[in-house]
Amino acid sequence: MPGVTKIEIAETEETLKALLLKVEKAEQKEKVQALYWLKTKTVDSVS
Repeated sequence: MPGVTKIEIAETEETLKALLLKVEKAEQKEKVQALYWLKTKTVDSVS
């Protein structure tokens, strides 16, 4: 697939979950939530 990039998310699930509860701005929350979903394999990709 063109444009496919493999990344490794360094943060743990617990760290990302804590960040989700901590961040207040919607844009930041969306980014952390996407990382959390990828880390927990809730989704395969984001666009």
